[in-house]
Amino acid sequence: MYQKQTLKVNSRHISGINDSKIHVMDKKYIIANWKCTKTIQDCLLWVDKVGPQLTTRGDTEIIVCPPFVALDAVRRRIADEGYVLKVGAQTVSSFEKGAYTGEVSVMMLTDLVDYVLIGHSERRSLMHETNQDIAKQVELCVRYYLEPIVLVRSEDDTIPAGVKIIAWEPVSAIGTGKAIDAETAGEIIEKLLHNGQVRGLYGGSVNQSNIASFIQNPNIAGVLIGSASYESSTFLEMLHALRSS
Repeated sequence: MYQKQTLKVNSRHISGINDSKIHVMDKKYIIANWKCTKTIQDCLLWVDKVGPQLTTRGDTEIIVCPPFVALDAVRRRIADEGYVLKVGAQTVSSFEKGAYTGEVSVMMLTDLVDYVLIGHSERRSLMHETNQDIAKQVELCVRYYLEPIVLVRSEDDTIPAGVKIIAWEPVSAIGTGKAIDAETAGEIIEKLLHNGQVRGLYGGSVNQSNIASFIQNPNIAGVLIGSASYESSTFLEMLHALRSS
């Protein structure tokens, strides 16, 4: 039997369903990608402001992706306080281990995260990551039982085998404030998916004004939020926008 639960935002509540039998294909994902913006202390302050406002919600997974240096501190704070948050890494090396100075390998992340973002457009364009690099990163994540979330820009980007979650991030919408409308995004995501076992998220200028339209679209399994997730107050406003929709 389903048990009615709530997600609290700024002393208000968002109705939700919490049940261990909820199928993974019904789950929605809300991912906060903090990129290269926060110190360890900044990350902990964010978590301590958002975490207490959340209660168990079985049909929604909220994932925070701090910088590498903050992963352990954030993971420990979430565990110690019992916050309903998951932790993801922003990227991972395509090397499993070895003499690769500065690289962070998947074997280093296994005790720190549940998810790994792979192939963000900034990694592709600025760090020159290729489809071959991304395929290797996915292979390593699957081997080490971490969930890869592959970010794609178009149908030209390969989705490697073993991927269960992708996020479509049109370059024109990243950091521009010009999001693609939810109906169009849903249609494109549907085309990108190989089969019904792959979930498709949308990323690109998601904010409190449009988040509900993406979450409510049946072809969109969630959102990847960049700059709008940097401030805890703005993130909470987006959750409240979902309650109000």
